[in-house]
Amino acid sequence: MLPLNTVAFAGDAAWFASAADATKKYVVAVLWQVRAGSSHCTALQVSGIRWSSSQCLASPILAARLAGNRKKGEPKKKPEPEGDAEGEKEEDFPEHDVLMIFGGPVAYESRRKQNLTLREVFATPKFLRWSESPITFDRADHPKNVPHPGRCALVADPIVGNKRLSKVLVDGGSGLNILYADTLDAMGIDRVRLRHSGAPFHGVVPGKQAVPLRQIDLPVTFGDPSNFRKETLMFEVVGFKGAYHAILGRPCYAKFMAVPNYTYLKLKMPGPHGVITVGSTFQHAYRCKVGSCELASAVLATEELALIRANIPEEAPDSN
Repeated sequence: MLPLNTVAFAGDAAWFASAADATKKYVVAVLWQVRAGSSHCTALQVSGIRWSSSQCLASPILAARLAGNRKKGEPKKKPEPEGDAEGEKEEDFPEHDVLMIFGGPVAYESRRKQNLTLREVFATPKFLRWSESPITFDRADHPKNVPHPGRCALVADPIVGNKRLSKVLVDGGSGLNILYADTLDAMGIDRVRLRHSGAPFHGVVPGKQAVPLRQIDLPVTFGDPSNFRKETLMFEVVGFKGAYHAILGRPCYAKFMAVPNYTYLKLKMPGPHGVITVGSTFQHAYRCKVGSCELASAVLATEELALIRANIPEEAPDSN
């Protein structure tokens, strides 16, 4: 324990005893800085109050002020707040660690795959075609009325092959483009043009997978004769029924560099003569939605009827 009378600059014992706890804390800290001249403080005890090393902290400016050693020309500092005011001081930004998740299969690729990935990451920047055209939405795109934003799906009417399809669902949640077999037949496309596809896909019915009949590449055109874009897309041809003629997924978005707006029910993409805007009316989108719900109900009823028939035993023949 260090006696109080060693602090000649701090005043007398009566003043120290009547001082607030915060002031006593600063005085003890100054005592250590002046007396010991070291930052290794185990504990100090003054006037019956014991201060640990974590409490023996004070700024050099405060120590110099209490010690009367303020440098010449240095402006006077405002007294530190005492008592309850100490809790109102501005808090420092908290120290923190950066945590991240890493690893996984990619981290354990073969050396050959790692080298290929490395070359792709550090390859010379190469911009995609049409990436120079900005796509924006503003009040000029706002319909006269937007009933229940987000309720209806985005429906477009592109030209697929040489036929305009009036009910094509533009679905950003789909990872592939789907063409229904009924639509294919209505377009007059011979199924001989289809090529084999054995990879199933999921998401149409939860918990079940669907296997496409085959695949086909068809040109898709958006716009009008004054400004249009045509790209070839790969479609998975499916044999089950659908409320739409086709579904355009993310591969279509990427191919056309298209940006959807599900509030305005519009799709924009860069074209040779400016931005191309396509979409549908809310009335048309609503009718498509109602048709989709009716088809789903009909399919469900058909499946339930087939299940009921399978579980009902055949009637025994009349013996009379």
